[in-house]
Amino acid sequence: MIIPAVFTSPGPVLFQLGPITLRWYGLLIALAVLIGLNLSSWLAKQRNLESGLISDLLPILVLAAIIGARLYYVAFEWRSYQNSWWDVFAIWKGGIAIHGALIGGTISVISAPSADFTVTTLAPLSPGSMALTEPEAGAV
Repeated sequence: MIIPAVFTSPGPVLFQLGPITLRWYGLLIALAVLIGLNLSSWLAKQRNLESGLISDLLPILVLAAIIGARLYYVAFEWRSYQNSWWDVFAIWKGGIAIHGALIGGTISVISAPSADFTVTTLAPLSPGSMALTEPEAGAV
């Protein structure tokens, strides 16, 4: 006999404290970034790269990814933003795209002036970490 299981969604909000709202999506993205940082750092150590390389790159990568994700989304939803420019900056209202985040992060690595790393040095460290940031990466 099969007993059907009923799961209900907890809703989009994890908790709210005054004007600050933490959403499940944001928490999961933050966890994915931290797990990706640890995975990339471990892979860097396995390849005898500088130990702090990934940690040093993380702030600029995250910032570039957020900007890229938002710009990509706005570009493909331009009709919604063409008459309200201020809404382009209202990221808290939603609207980011993983493709733009990947493009923004890649551009930040390519354009970062450093003798410590090259794109070919970092490329083997990236796929597992990037897959973590896309909730639907493993979906069929």
